[in-house]
Amino acid sequence: MGDIYNYVMILTYYKILFYWHSNCCIKKQNGYYSNLVSLRVDGFMNKKGITLIELIIVMVIIAIGAVLTAPGISGWLPIYRLRSATRDVVSLMRLAQIKAVSNNTFYRVSFDTANDSYILEYQNTGGAWVLEGNDQKLPTGVKFNTTFAGNITTFSPNSTATNGTIILNNTKGSMKTVRLLGLTGRVRIE
Repeated sequence: MGDIYNYVMILTYYKILFYWHSNCCIKKQNGYYSNLVSLRVDGFMNKKGITLIELIIVMVIIAIGAVLTAPGISGWLPIYRLRSATRDVVSLMRLAQIKAVSNNTFYRVSFDTANDSYILEYQNTGGAWVLEGNDQKLPTGVKFNTTFAGNITTFSPNSTATNGTIILNNTKGSMKTVRLLGLTGRVRIE
């Protein structure tokens, strides 16, 4: 920090000296250049730019704005988390449907309402369910309940699925419903 300060001071000194010499010191009087008062009068202080005081004032205004907007963030954060969790659940269900059709095997999404997590599984040729990927946790403050039997929805290779809904809610009382239409396998957010 000290090096930067020294550098700025040296640059400022040379800037003043150069300006004074080139604009104010046209002739010598009694062995000296004209007085420094002409430095202010001739317009050195009228040059365009910002001063340190102006910079500090702008930084204070920005800090005050940040302090005033911080409480607003806590108001929309639970809603953002609910929307994000809803999109993630729907994306995984659509992925299960696509993989079931493309791989010609059954896929399912298992919901663990006690731990607020869900995971994708597929059925191997022996009929056992195998985990595909890691379990995904809901964001903080978001919970869900399902109407699926055993909290599991299954997608078949012919693009059908089990009927049911998933209701996600947050700490603010907001709620999103994900509806799965079994006959078509369509996943819809309501």
